[in-house]
Amino acid sequence: MSKKNAVGKNKGKKGVQNGKNEKVKGDLIDPHELEITPLALFRGYSAFCQTIGILAHDEIRRCLMNVDHPNNGRQILITKSANEKVLENDGFLGPGQCRALSMAILGKYEGGNNRVYTTLLEIRIVGSCVTDDGAEAIADILRLGGSRLQLSLLELADAGIGVRGAEAIGRAFFRGVCL
Repeated sequence: MSKKNAVGKNKGKKGVQNGKNEKVKGDLIDPHELEITPLALFRGYSAFCQTIGILAHDEIRRCLMNVDHPNNGRQILITKSANEKVLENDGFLGPGQCRALSMAILGKYEGGNNRVYTTLLEIRIVGSCVTDDGAEAIADILRLGGSRLQLSLLELADAGIGVRGAEAIGRAFFRGVCL
């Protein structure tokens, strides 16, 4: 069996050697690719949420973990109907979850090695409690991810974003980020 097949066969097992005497932790990073998987992104996001004492958002899990969906890992879609009351602690995406998502996309979690998650094409957040703090976290994705991002659509509507958050996103675009 070739070295490549030996690694592929053991992919996903904790503590497996990848042929270069480097440990591979679960499915965090495929040793043959430099891209982060949707599973790794979700694990990084969940770990950061746990670190700051908030729950991971179920819709982010669904967007990243539904392997049967054609946009798996390429689209973050969080929507609530206009008739639902928007409260930060009732399942809506809040600023802490935006910060956790930002840190995960930028690869700033154990095993992420500061690798930007480049598969993401769209972020759509409608009817949540993103607030100015969450908008600043999203602006960090744009600003710090830079040209490595493939993001082609950012939609933030009815998300409780004020002047400070809008200015942060505007500054990120002003610094050369294009969608």
